[in-house]
Amino acid sequence: MKLAFGLRGNKLTAGHVSTVIIPAYICFGYLNAVSSGIVGRESWVTQFPQLDTVNTTGAVKSENSRIEGTVVALFNLGCLFSAIGCIFVGDILGRKRTFMLGLVITIIGSILQSTAFTMAHLIVGRLVTGLGFGAVTATGPNWQSETTAPGLRGFVVMLQSAFLAIGLALAGWLEYGLAFTESSVVWRLPLAFPAFLCLVSLIFAPFWPESPRWLIKAGRIDEAREIIAVLIDEPTDSDQVIRQIEEVEQSLQETGEGSFKDIFRNGPSRFGHRALIAIATQMAQQICGQNAITFYQSTIFQEFLGMTGDMPLLMSAVLYSWKILISPFGALTVDKAGRRKLLIPSFVGMGICMAVMGGCISQKNNKAASDTAVAFIFIYVFFYVTGCIGLTYLYCSEIAPLAVRTQITGMSTASSWTFNFLVVEVTPDGFSSLGWKYFIVYAAINLVLLVPMVYFFFPETRGLHLEGIDNIFLESKNIWHPVRAARKLRTDLLLHGQTGQVEDDDKKQEAAIFQTIINIINPSNHSKEASSRSNMPFLTNFALPGSAQQLDVPEHSDAALFLVFVSSKDPATRQPWCPDVRAAWPTITETFSGEDSPRLGVVEVGQKPEWRDPQNIYRAHWKVNCVPALVRYQRVRGEVVETGRLVEGEILNQEKLRKFIGSSR
Repeated sequence: MKLAFGLRGNKLTAGHVSTVIIPAYICFGYLNAVSSGIVGRESWVTQFPQLDTVNTTGAVKSENSRIEGTVVALFNLGCLFSAIGCIFVGDILGRKRTFMLGLVITIIGSILQSTAFTMAHLIVGRLVTGLGFGAVTATGPNWQSETTAPGLRGFVVMLQSAFLAIGLALAGWLEYGLAFTESSVVWRLPLAFPAFLCLVSLIFAPFWPESPRWLIKAGRIDEAREIIAVLIDEPTDSDQVIRQIEEVEQSLQETGEGSFKDIFRNGPSRFGHRALIAIATQMAQQICGQNAITFYQSTIFQEFLGMTGDMPLLMSAVLYSWKILISPFGALTVDKAGRRKLLIPSFVGMGICMAVMGGCISQKNNKAASDTAVAFIFIYVFFYVTGCIGLTYLYCSEIAPLAVRTQITGMSTASSWTFNFLVVEVTPDGFSSLGWKYFIVYAAINLVLLVPMVYFFFPETRGLHLEGIDNIFLESKNIWHPVRAARKLRTDLLLHGQTGQVEDDDKKQEAAIFQTIINIINPSNHSKEASSRSNMPFLTNFALPGSAQQLDVPEHSDAALFLVFVSSKDPATRQPWCPDVRAAWPTITETFSGEDSPRLGVVEVGQKPEWRDPQNIYRAHWKVNCVPALVRYQRVRGEVVETGRLVEGEILNQEKLRKFIGSSR
């Protein structure tokens, strides 16, 4: 079987997401929600009377609430231990094999839970399930982000929040559908279902490529070269493939190879600083209050809002479905608005919603107040899904440098599960002892702690290459600098007129992933598109022959081949390092992108040190002494010769450019 079933580029990304990431993240959402609908069922408390908080009162209920919180939270504790384990084994096994190992262990844990007849059996099952899925959550975002283009990275990773929401809804509706029976199937089937989802992901995972960045770090350069070529749909010897490998190797040289102990100190690359940001990011996702709602929303609807019968289960299912409807909003805006502009308003919104919910719940037997509380639960979920549910995993994988990416994402995921465990553990006691005031605690956490934390300490990473993000921290001297360093980088792009171009690139890449899905459904559409592309005269990464005489210029006298010599892209900004090239590039692309335009070959002259070398091949053999340089080649008496050139600002003169190109037609 061919690697990735023979798919390349955006088709490969679509295939990987569809067959591996979708089922895994549906399972993620499902596992977070499944406990909510079964902890109060009659067959559940009959099988496990120590967890009965429905038919007990007083001290017995308090003790059972404590035990229930612990048993439910054991899944999170297992995830915590597993995430810590990934710090040490993740770089040994690689992204893909660690991910697959986690799926296998999760399947075993699901089987143990669903077949439990004693409390000890159930405890072991929940702990094993957590041990498995912790590895999936610690490794999946890295694997995905390291095999996705920068402009598409946020979109694809944030799209996972939609899959997570589907898992939440699936759990809710399955449990509501089982509400009309009281046999043990009402909890055994929901606890067994994750094994099926993990099995689907496990079957397809071996066919998709390993992270090329991990392969380069492991010294397996040839394998990395093959995979990068497949991911960007270029030949293995293309300039783009070579450049990406060089950038990763350069990043490793600048940041070092890295080890676990390195994340506890700074150095020039500020590993410790970046680890703290990643840990704080995942902490924020858990202490904003969402898990108090997700794990115990049936309890909220029943005990605080007075719903009876099957209505709490129905409302839970509807709330989960609401998450599906709103999840695309974050995916479609994260690479346009940026990370900070989603995180800050989300924490503000969640804080306000928690305050309103607490105030309304305090009004007992007030129907209007209860309805308002329900409405603000839905509004709260909108803020959480839009700016938090998937963005935190994306941000942590971006902040972490390659040298210690496994260690930092492992620590950040461990942070996530630590605070997840804490919230799930204390929430039953919080509800029973604090009542409506428990919601005010989360309002204060969001508004007083999380909003200032993001504003002052979290730099913007939108659209930057993973290796380019390193420069933000290389230029920072203390914890206050990264936000300003990232802002300065954006300002530089704006001054050179590149901000719009970056955003346009993001739009094109998002459109490409949707177009890929359409092409899979409608092959005839792809054939037309491919035919259209084959007629395009714009030749990127043009390979120069030994001399002008070897250029492929047609025999007839009015034919011409144009070459534009430009600076290579800066690894940090992913834009040409020469400002004149950046200024001229929109004009060049507009002029030569039409189907009737003459052929144009794009030649990159290298990075600044290479270009300044007097022996640079383009200076010595092609007589190019400045960039950009647009050169025209035609046949004169049977020989290929240069018949004209425009350089630097001359290219921006529209009239001169039209005459220059028109004279060849």
